[in-house]
Amino acid sequence: MRKKLFKPIILVTLLCIVIVCSAFAFAGCSLFSSMFSRWEFSYREFNINNDHLNMWDDGTDGYVLEINTDSATRRKISKIENIPTEYNGKPVVQVDFNYTAVTDLVIPDGIKYVRLYGCKSLKNLTLPKTLRSLYEADFSNCSSLESITIPDSVVGIGPYVFANCTSLKSIKLPASLSEISMLAFSSDYETDCALYTDSNNWVDGAFYLDNHLISAGNNVGASYTVKEGTVTICSNAFKNSKGSPLLYIESVDLPKSLKYIGKSAFGPDSTFGKIKEVYYSGSISEWCAIKFENETSNPVYSFYKGNSNRLGEEGYETKLYCVDEGKDTLVETVNLPFRATTVNDYALAGFSCLKHFNMVGNPTSHVKYLGKSAFEGCVNLNSVTLGSEIEEIGEGAFSEC
Repeated sequence: MRKKLFKPIILVTLLCIVIVCSAFAFAGCSLFSSMFSRWEFSYREFNINNDHLNMWDDGTDGYVLEINTDSATRRKISKIENIPTEYNGKPVVQVDFNYTAVTDLVIPDGIKYVRLYGCKSLKNLTLPKTLRSLYEADFSNCSSLESITIPDSVVGIGPYVFANCTSLKSIKLPASLSEISMLAFSSDYETDCALYTDSNNWVDGAFYLDNHLISAGNNVGASYTVKEGTVTICSNAFKNSKGSPLLYIESVDLPKSLKYIGKSAFGPDSTFGKIKEVYYSGSISEWCAIKFENETSNPVYSFYKGNSNRLGEEGYETKLYCVDEGKDTLVETVNLPFRATTVNDYALAGFSCLKHFNMVGNPTSHVKYLGKSAFEGCVNLNSVTLGSEIEEIGEGAFSEC
């Protein structure tokens, strides 16, 4: 009897072993799958312990999150979101990426600085509303990026930020933008961005984006009119494609909408400066409120810097005309209006035709700040009347007067 039962017992035992092994195998596969899913999830959620991340303290504001290229390429992660904005009780202030595989990138609010290195597959990018500015080459070599919206928090864009972004066809710049480099969309003065090939961005030989004059180009004549509505003239704007100044410009018309003129927009060095006449469609108080980033932002001052040893000689007068209802009025005597609040740096520097300046309105002046080098080189200035509310007079305000 025992012999007859032996064979069925063996079969049952073997069957049990097979079932148990299958169960373990299935459980093992499920466990592995579960672990893989959690790892993938933690990767997307940026678990700080994963080896593809490097978080380091910048010693000031907070942490910089640096994401390793090799790990990104190896895992072929294309979409990145849920980036941390805090670590060890301190904020993450900057994120640096060097991903060749990423196509979609969402950077959360709270991040102030972003640097993308060679993200050649990146097509969709969402920037944080807290982004402060874009420095040199921050988005360079993002050759698949076709459009981008710069948040309102950004006030400056440096050189080569979009260098080699060859597919970039659309960009929305904020109204808050005050400084933008002529070379922001270039690589070594070569125009390699698709924005340059769009004829809609060119007006009378100059390259514009929204209300910002980026570059005057090589086809600008001796007299040039900046289009109405322009709020910014970029740093180094009046230089040719090789970086040399446009020496032949002698007259420029500027709109009253202008708020900012970048560094060396009208001259990078003392060899520049042939602009003898500036026509401005706003009032003298609006002119004084323009922010001139440095001495050669102001076209008349640029002329003065290039010809300071001959200033006041016949043929070397520097003239500013305020255009009112089609009538050109040479600025010789200024009675600053009652509502004027400032005379900015370099505002009236080099105006050799200026003879009298009175900032006391009816009955007093609201001007509190008289800027650095505001009247430098005004060789024919005979009288200045300052208001009692002046709190600060900038360095060299009346130099060489």
